[in-house]
Amino acid sequence: MLLRSAALPNRVYGSALNNSIRYRSPTIAGFSGMATYSLGEKTDASVVSGSSFSGALTYKQGGFSGSVGTFQTRDASTTNGNLEEYALGAAYQMDTVRLYSMFTQVGYDKGTKARVRTTEVGMNYNLTPSWVLGTGFQAQTRRGLEGAQQVTVTLDYLLS
Repeated sequence: MLLRSAALPNRVYGSALNNSIRYRSPTIAGFSGMATYSLGEKTDASVVSGSSFSGALTYKQGGFSGSVGTFQTRDASTTNGNLEEYALGAAYQMDTVRLYSMFTQVGYDKGTKARVRTTEVGMNYNLTPSWVLGTGFQAQTRRGLEGAQQVTVTLDYLLS
């Protein structure tokens, strides 16, 4: 998959965190926030080692929505140190068409300082209430490695 590799996991699509504390704010004037802290599970290290933090701020008004978020894991790798991820995205819904874009950066802060940046733009079109046609383009740059591009076309049938 373009957005994920074994060396640099991208958690944009979600992954479970064990032993987590989470807070989700109420929505005020279109803004809402979320923060999660996951306790470290490395028994041979400090409490901070292996711990994770994520946070996001979202704005939604009418057909527009946008979010900015971060995810960080302390001592994610013995050689590469802390894993740091950042994401920024926006979407606009117009009747049966939804336009969207997203930018993510995933990287380590030590060792080779591996880093991947991904930009995505796309559109979904509701053919009917059950059928959705989608198209998108992703471009990726990688520190020290060749980049990648991908065009995606999807046809989804919604069961409910």
